[in-house]
Parts: sequence; C-alpha cells; structure tokens
Amino acid sequence: MKKVSCYLLLMSILCILTVLTACHGNDESVPIGIHNVTDPEAQQLLNQGKMTIDPKGGEVKFGLNAEDEWTINDEECSWCHFKIERDANYGFALVVDATENDTEDKRYASFRLLCNGKPVSVTIAQDYIRCIKLEYDNFDNVPADESDVSICFNRLPANVTWKITDGNSMAGHMDWLTVDKAGSSLKNNGFVKLHIDKNTGLGRKAAITFSADDAEDVTVTILQSGTLHSNQYINVEHPGTLSTFLGDNAYEWAKVDTLRLGGMLDDRDMKVLRMLLHPMVSYKRVSSDRAYYITVTEQVALNVKHLDMSDCEITSGGGNYDGHAIHWMDENDYKGEINTLGKNAFNITRCPLQSIILPKALHEIGSYAFHLLEGIRSITIPVNVRVLDSYALFNCPNLVEIIIPKDSKLEIIGYNALFTGTTLEDVYFPSTVEVVEDADHCVLGHVTAKRIHVKWATPPELEKFGVAKKCTLYVPKGTAELYRNAKGWNRAKEIVEE
Repeated sequence: MKKVSCYLLLMSILCILTVLTACHGNDESVPIGIHNVTDPEAQQLLNQGKMTIDPKGGEVKFGLNAEDEWTINDEECSWCHFKIERDANYGFALVVDATENDTEDKRYASFRLLCNGKPVSVTIAQDYIRCIKLEYDNFDNVPADESDVSICFNRLPANVTWKITDGNSMAGHMDWLTVDKAGSSLKNNGFVKLHIDKNTGLGRKAAITFSADDAEDVTVTILQSGTLHSNQYINVEHPGTLSTFLGDNAYEWAKVDTLRLGGMLDDRDMKVLRMLLHPMVSYKRVSSDRAYYITVTEQVALNVKHLDMSDCEITSGGGNYDGHAIHWMDENDYKGEINTLGKNAFNITRCPLQSIILPKALHEIGSYAFHLLEGIRSITIPVNVRVLDSYALFNCPNLVEIIIPKDSKLEIIGYNALFTGTTLEDVYFPSTVEVVEDADHCVLGHVTAKRIHVKWATPPELEKFGVAKKCTLYVPKGTAELYRNAKGWNRAKEIVEE
C-alpha cells in the first residue's frame, strides 16, 4: 500500500511538471495574444514562423488584431521591408514589401514580430525568377553573304526550346535560317549558333522565340540585308515592312538612284523613306563578334534622285521606324492619315530628290510637304487630291512646273500653298477650287507664273492678292470681258480666252 501511494504521488508530480513545461514553451514561442488573430494566412505565418514571397516581389498584407500591441524588430534588409500599420478590418496589419528577385539564387530575410513585447521569429524566402536573359535581342545588320551568328545568353535554362518565324508576321519560307548548334559553358550561360544563307534578294527578317518552363518567352530578331540596285522596285505588301526590304546597311542604300514603290505605306514606312531621302546618314556598323560588341560609326552619302509612288496607298499608324544601325537627327516628326501625305512629308534639308510621282489615290497634301525641295523642277498633283494645304510647295527654288490635271478634283488651296519663290511656266486652276481669302486660304498667295489658266465662268472675288502684272491669264471662252473688269484679275498683262 505504501509503495502504491508513492507511485501515485510520483506520477502526479511528473504530470504537473509536464504541463508547466508545455505552458512555458507555449509562452516563449507563441504569445497568448496571437491566438486572437482571425486572418488565417496571418495565423499560419505566426504558427510556422516562415513564408515564401513571389519572385516578382510586391506587397503582402497579414491581418492581426486590435487588442494587442504589435511592433517589429527587423534585421536590415535591402530587398525586403516590414511594417505594422492600422487596418480597417483587423485593427492592425503586418505588411511585407519585397522587390523582384533578379539574382540567380534564392534569398532569405528575417524579422521578429513582437506581441505585447513577446517575440515570434519569422523567415521570408524568395525564389529567383526563372527567366531567359539575352545579351542582345536584335541582330539588325547581318550581311547578305552566307554567315554564322551566335546568340549569347546571360541566363539560359537547360530545358529551353525555340521557334523560328517570319519577323514581319507574314507567311514565308524560313529555310534561309537554321539553328546549327546550341550549348552552354558556364552556370546559367549559353549560346545558340545560327547559320544564315546568302541573300540575293531584298532584305529579310526572322524572329526566334525562346521558351522554357516557368519562364517568359523572349524573342530575338534577325535582319539580314539584301542587295539593292540603282533602279529599285519594292512592293510593300504589308504596311511597316519597307525597312525590312531595304535592310540596315547604309552602303546598300547608297546604291539607289531611282526608287519605285508599290503597296501600302504607314508611318513607319514613310519615316524610313524620309531617312532614305536624306543626303547623308549616320551608319553604325557592329563587329561580327558580338562578344566584344565593337562599333564603328560612319557618315554615308545617299543620292535618291527619282521617286515613283504612283502605285502606293498611304495609311495611318504603325509607330516609329525601328532601325538600329542607320540614323539621322530629324527635326520634323512624321504623322500621316489615310490617303494623306502628312505635314513635312518631304521637308528634308538638302534632299537630293529631282523628281517625284505621287500616289494616284492621294486625297490630301499636308502643309510644308515639299518645303525646300531644291532639286524638284516639276510636280504633278494627282487628280484625286482635294486639299493642297498651306505652304505645301513653299520655297522650292528650282520648281518651274506644277501640273494640275484638267479633270482635277482639287477643292481647297491653303494659304501660300503655291508660294514656290520661283516663276512658274504654267498654273492651272480647275473650276472645283473654292476661292477663299482668309488666314488659312488664299489661291493666288504669292503665285508668280508666266501663264495662269482658270476655268471659272465667273471671276471669283479677290481682295488680298491678284495675278502678277507680267502674267498672261487664260480664261473660258466668252468670259474675257468679265475678267478684264474684275479686281485682281485685271492686273494681267494679257487676258486670252481658250
């Protein structure tokens, strides 16, 4: 009996000690106030003492409670920050804010959350972003000759795959470019070697898209220059592709004397065309060994004298010319509309152009479109043009002939649109032209011509400007006397019916 009593007493003491030890451990690891946290994610964080944050970083919020006092004792961390702030739903909230992990390793941070002065240690883990990193994402000056190109990567996962497509999103055979070899030499580094066939035609573009598990796709563009000729025809079947056909070799551009264009031109095409019409461009050649990326910048003279756009249509949009190797500082940005030659279209200082044939479908010619074209001697306004905007042909020092067809649909001539600064041989005004003299319109504003031909049965009223005194005026049959008595028109040296 005595032995049994001692045994029971001993067991009772052991039970009490076990309970006390458990309670003490609970107080040390999880303060009593934490049991009042109702946010399940916060409760899980506090119970486990650890969390994983997205590799892309961002802010994560955990709801605490309002009954207890919460503070943070954190270790200094450059990529992750912690704070306690007021919260409408829970009273207090723990906020963890991390940056994107663009390193090549998983990283950790830790802090101590204090509830009423009692600590809970928390560790934050952030994995690195699984990604493909390129040294260069474009190869815009691949020569026309057969060659090999190595695409180098700063980070290349082992499970990478690739797909080759046309760089202009057009259907086409891509058998001119093949992947010859792929490999890696250092951790996360690699290369893909391409074999490119000789190009005997116009420039061409390919896009190679690399993919890997848990990584965003990356795309490399390959632009191979072609061979251009003195008399060159290019059909821009898809808007925005003229730069591809021209290539990015300024010495090929320099071969072109006459350029004939067909197809559809958007803002990108017009911008590269404007670049081609400059007298000189800056050309940045890159060494074939991209490991060293040696560049040589040269000035290359261009000399496009004749431009035929008769079979083109002009559309809007498309953004900027995306060339990388050929540049010129252009103070006049271009923006066009459908069937409209935009403002400053060919306003290019010292442009070597001597003749231009405009698109048949053109409806409007913007202001300053041909400003300071020094080499142009004659220009024909297409029959469908309805608007010739202000200063369109301003200060063209050698222009002597503006041809407006007899069946022209021209309606509006902007202020000083025909102010060429020269004496024209002939100017024709169809009866469709509305004669308005205001701040934006003036048919005869500074027009100097040897002969002016008009088709109005009744002389329009003129207040600001009249015909030049040395001009011969040709009028419809039976209207000569009307014009001889009309202000502004009666200044003509001679009025002849035709």
